[in-house]
Amino acid sequence: MRWDWMKQTKAEREAYRNGLSLFFGALLGAHLGTLETLPLIQYAIFVCSLVGVVMALQAIGRARNRFYALYLIATFLILLALSYDRAVTDLANVTRSQIDRLYVMLAIWFGAVLIIEITPVVGGDRTPAVKSDLT
Repeated sequence: MRWDWMKQTKAEREAYRNGLSLFFGALLGAHLGTLETLPLIQYAIFVCSLVGVVMALQAIGRARNRFYALYLIATFLILLALSYDRAVTDLANVTRSQIDRLYVMLAIWFGAVLIIEITPVVGGDRTPAVKSDLT
């Protein structure tokens, strides 16, 4: 059985990364919109911690070496697991359902990034079938 359909070009990989970032960035913004009852300082701390998670997700595929990428993955998973109970109990006026949905969204985003990154890349970029007047 041939697995050629599982390969992607560099341009396709970048398009997948951009699509995931756009979609999950919007979804993360929607989740943050539900946290309007949080006191400002807790909201700021929560947003800063999410910035770190999103930066790790973005850096996984662009790390200079595999050890660093594996370090980011391990750090992301450990921090996500360790912070769950604290997030549920420490954040005022936030329901467990809101935190659960946020963590599920981050886990799906992480899984999608891993799938894109482990899928082999074939050499050369595919040229578009129709040339755009904009380029």
